[in-house]
Formats: sequence, structure tokens, C-alpha cells
Amino acid sequence: MMSESDAAKPLDWERVESLYESALELPPAEREAWLAANCGADPELRRELDSLLSFAPAAEGFFHRLRRTVDSVIDDIVPAAPDAFVGTQVGHYRIDARLGAGGMGVVYRAWDVRLRRTVALKLLAPHLTLDERARDRFLIEARAAAALDHPNICAIHETGETDQGMPFLAVAFCDGETLKARIARGPLPAGVAVQCALHAGIHYVFDITSAVTLGTSVAELALRIDRSRGLVSVLD
Repeated sequence: MMSESDAAKPLDWERVESLYESALELPPAEREAWLAANCGADPELRRELDSLLSFAPAAEGFFHRLRRTVDSVIDDIVPAAPDAFVGTQVGHYRIDARLGAGGMGVVYRAWDVRLRRTVALKLLAPHLTLDERARDRFLIEARAAAALDHPNICAIHETGETDQGMPFLAVAFCDGETLKARIARGPLPAGVAVQCALHAGIHYVFDITSAVTLGTSVAELALRIDRSRGLVSVLD
């Protein structure tokens, strides 16, 4: 007859959670030795950790998709807080409206009071203003985009800094709708579909990341169909 001492002890779930979080922080190649050292002679603990770690990539992907879905729903139903930059002037650009935000910055529709034209103005995100690596990357991407000369790639007008030292980038404004929005209205005409395929190829060849991110997803928003020119423009 099995004694109480022989029966399997229930897992200490606080310890399981602690070990799991620590193991996740390690490179996969180092986990085996780490688990062997920390699980000791407790095979049940080791089996539980192995099982949890095997599902970690799928769980991470699920929660990433869930967060994007929740964020998009919140954006639709919760009024956005007033943007302090709207109505102000940066250099000779009067900021008229916020267009969207990406990983590195916020994009506005602005009026160039000097040359009397509408532009898209991208400002480095406030929390990155003091980050030298982010500032360098912002400038490198602006230079990369400025080096390209193609009718379907949005033109770079200039770079500069606000009075507070926040880098900005002024680019040609594309008055149109995103490819995602156009597809939602129905099938694309064959000619437009071919243009989009060709210009998506241009986007990935040059990899102009964050040049003008008009939203949260590069894949969804990198291409806009310009109403005035009837062209597909690569914005990011």
C-alpha cells in the first residue's frame, strides 16, 4: 500500500511560474542545462516546465494578435485625446491634423506656409527624443528615402528639429486611401492590382522602414492610392 510519503506531491505553482519566467529569458540553447540544474530530481516539475515552454511561441503570437485586435477596437470606439501639436507651428509648417502613429513617430498633415503646399510631417516619438540610437536611425532612414528618385516613392522635402529638439521629417503628402481600405470596398481593377504588386516589390527591395508610417502596420499601410495622380505611392 502506498504511503503518503510515496505519493506525488502537488506542484508548487508559484515556483513553476518563477522558473518558467526565468527560463523564458534564456536563449533556447541554454535552457536544457538550466532546467536540469534547477529542477533537480523532480521529474513532474521538469515535465510541466517543458510543456509550458513548448507552447510559449504560440502563446506569444496569440497575445500579440489579441493586443493588436483590442487596440484597433479601442481606437474605433474611444475618442482620441487632443494632440498638443495640432494647431501649432514647427518651423515653417503649420500642423493641421494628426494622421496616425507608427513605431518610431507620429505623422501629421501640415501646411508649408513658405511654399504654400500641404505636406506630411513626421515627428520622432516623444519618448525617443533623447534616444541617440533612435535619432540616428530616424536620420539614416530619411537619407535612404531621399536618395531614391521614383514617381511612386514619396519625395522627401527636408529634415529638421523643433524648438524642443525633436527631429522631424517633411515629405510629400499623398491624398488617398490605403490599399487595405481600397480592398475593403471591393476587388481591385486589374491595372491597379498590377501596380500595387509592382510597387510592393519596390517597397521590400529598398526597405524604407518608418519613412512615413501612417498607422500601426507597415504591411497594411505602406501603399496608398493617390487620388490626384492615380498612382500607387510607396509611403514606408
